[in-house]
Amino acid sequence: MKISYYFSSAIYFMNNRTICYLIILIQFIFHPFVKAQLKEYRIYVYDSSHAPIPGVAVSLVDSTQTQWAITDSSGLAQFPAPLCVTCRVRCSMLGYHELDSVIDFSRTSQANIVLTKNTRQLQTVEIKSMRPVITSSHEKIIVNWSSLSSMIKGETVWDLLKQSPLVEVDHNEQINILHRHVVIYINGKKEMMSASALINFLKNIPASKILQFEIIPIPTSAYDVGPGDAVVNIVIKKDLADHLEGQANFWATQNSYFNPTGNIQFTGKIGKLSFIQTNYGGLSGSRSLFTEQYSENLSGYQMNDSVLRAWRDMKYLGTDWYLNGDLDSVQNLSLHFSYEHDWVHPFNPEYYSFSYFSNYTVGSSPDSTGKTTEDTYDKNDNMCYAFQYLVSLLKNKLKLNIDAGQIHYYDYTDQYTLNKTMYQNKTDTPLHILQSINQKVHNTSAFLRFQYTLSTHFTLSAGMSTYFTKNFSDVNWYKYQTNQFVYDSSQSYTYQYSENTYSPFLNIDGEIGKIFTITIGAKYQIARISGKQNQYSILDRNTNDLFPTLILNFGKNQDHQFTYSITSSVNWPDFWELSPLRYYSSANNFIDNNPHLSSSQDLNQTLRYTLRQRHQFVLSYDNNKYGWGQYVYFLPNHNINLTRVNFAYTRSAGLYYISQFAFFDNHVQVNPAMGIEYNATKGQDTVLADYARFNGVAQCHMFFMLNEKKSWTAGLNLAYRSRSLSGIYELKGLFSCDMSLAKSYKNWNIRLAIYDPFKLYSLHTQVLTPLPYNMKLTGNYDSRYVSLHITYTFWNHQIRVEKKSSILDDIQNRLGH
Repeated sequence: MKISYYFSSAIYFMNNRTICYLIILIQFIFHPFVKAQLKEYRIYVYDSSHAPIPGVAVSLVDSTQTQWAITDSSGLAQFPAPLCVTCRVRCSMLGYHELDSVIDFSRTSQANIVLTKNTRQLQTVEIKSMRPVITSSHEKIIVNWSSLSSMIKGETVWDLLKQSPLVEVDHNEQINILHRHVVIYINGKKEMMSASALINFLKNIPASKILQFEIIPIPTSAYDVGPGDAVVNIVIKKDLADHLEGQANFWATQNSYFNPTGNIQFTGKIGKLSFIQTNYGGLSGSRSLFTEQYSENLSGYQMNDSVLRAWRDMKYLGTDWYLNGDLDSVQNLSLHFSYEHDWVHPFNPEYYSFSYFSNYTVGSSPDSTGKTTEDTYDKNDNMCYAFQYLVSLLKNKLKLNIDAGQIHYYDYTDQYTLNKTMYQNKTDTPLHILQSINQKVHNTSAFLRFQYTLSTHFTLSAGMSTYFTKNFSDVNWYKYQTNQFVYDSSQSYTYQYSENTYSPFLNIDGEIGKIFTITIGAKYQIARISGKQNQYSILDRNTNDLFPTLILNFGKNQDHQFTYSITSSVNWPDFWELSPLRYYSSANNFIDNNPHLSSSQDLNQTLRYTLRQRHQFVLSYDNNKYGWGQYVYFLPNHNINLTRVNFAYTRSAGLYYISQFAFFDNHVQVNPAMGIEYNATKGQDTVLADYARFNGVAQCHMFFMLNEKKSWTAGLNLAYRSRSLSGIYELKGLFSCDMSLAKSYKNWNIRLAIYDPFKLYSLHTQVLTPLPYNMKLTGNYDSRYVSLHITYTFWNHQIRVEKKSSILDDIQNRLGH
């Protein structure tokens, strides 16, 4: 049985010539403003070796009040709109002498402070400072991975993403938060890449470069995401010193087959310019055993399918270029380009063994038995390019953000399916198919946002996002007649899909009385969608929808914080789900997409309580009207058709608890997450469904510092989900267990991981139907495998700069690229 896959990605805009013209125009228009000085004081705190000190409490006393700030990872504390020129500054930090001084800001808005260590105290008492791993900030749940930097060596950003609370990554590498699709941001910038290119990009970024993850279940209107999407913003550490670094990575994964993967990466920062360049490639193979049992209680008919999928030769090569330029202290320009080529030619084809029984009794002989052989040749190309421009104007009160990019996707697939039967009757007919698919997709997007500071406590954001998607697929079918394949014009067709959306938005963030924080906004979407099959229109929809968002945060102090979020949205199916493709898994079993799916209306509410910045309680409720999912139709002659349909509604609710604990002088870190969920599905029209179920979920990620001096670390990750409901499918309990061991030595990081060592993860599914049918599915995806990851830093060259300008100092202390 083939599981239909999803494709979700951002959409892009502008060719290279247009980009150059736009950059020149922006420079010309805003040149008089970009030299404006910042109206805020910046204080950088360093130790005696000029390394930044995070977590320093800095107070600034002006004529009327005292302002407080905590230095970030670059040692920076910011004070907006101070009222004094000659100010009293105090700095305090455990392990350092307290500083109390008067600083004159009449000629500069910046001051550098050096703290000296309290050597007497350190001789008698060992002081260790640790930031909370999980904190809360307005709409964000922040996972501070930097506090575990000594325990995550040898891992990648992708590894950490799968270990973050509320984040779920399924076996198809789809990322979800509370059942909502996730859009990835890096350092506050949306990554405009195809799904496969983005996953490989995250797999190639070392975990040591991560500062924190910002998990945002309900984004504000100012985020460039689709309706109903969640956001994960990955904050990468800012390189303070000019340097050039080279790194080589090698992965060796062994499950059913040996899958080697490698990359070579160059990173660096020279003055205003920083870059990341990665070239990667590898082989990927796996094996899964999938069994299917279907019986009719009235007629006694029974069908058994057994599918052995053995992909032996999945190859991919790719390159990724990221270039970031700080034009000056208020302008930033970044360019991103990626290209990936994948091709599949299985050494062993897929095999489907099947047997059909009528009037089934124990010991009876099948009416028809045999096997299906499927041989697929598949190759595709993904090319993505994007640029992002940021500028601050009017003394930093106005910020302009421009993003634009484009994705080109090409897919060529030839699928040959052959059925051989040992016994035949009038019902079960052998099937011979040759299907050829030529698919092209162009996605274009542009995003414009203005952010204006109305006062010290209120900010206004406004702008518009535009998306343009075009798809063309040419599907040719051939049927087997008289020892040859003959073109089948009744099954062959072309399918063209077009989607254009325009979404202006308005968003206001504000603070009321230093206790309440409010975000209120709205996005208005204008959508124009059309689809044609063989030049005949089968889909034509024009909609205008308003999506309001409200986020309220109450926190009298850091010990107790409440955050309430509510948003509504209208979601459209992807064109992959609308394209009328058919997939056969046997003579009596096939899967259809549905070009007549309608949009869904979604209302989501979330309430989050944070206790002492350590314990998080999350209550979420999602009501999805006309949501779509897979449904099973039992057709005459014992045929089974799986297609996508709209339900009357699908509802989900969940209560989750997230926390972290440290034991044995921080040598053991435990991050548990657990919750209870409720899911319900109601059918409409001919869709017979009315099901609901509670289920429990639990995750626990543990890190162990085995030997701090010799850099030995270990990890244990556990996950459990009880019997649950997904649409019309009831899933039995799922349990997974992963273990890892890591060692660092000079320029080497070595990590050995064992996934599902006890083979506990297997999928058991029952199709729920009120009809006298019974259909059970069991899948074993060969989830046990061993992975060896070796990282070698072969080039780490520090560049010494004798004197830096104040502009370079401003640029250097920005967070991330």
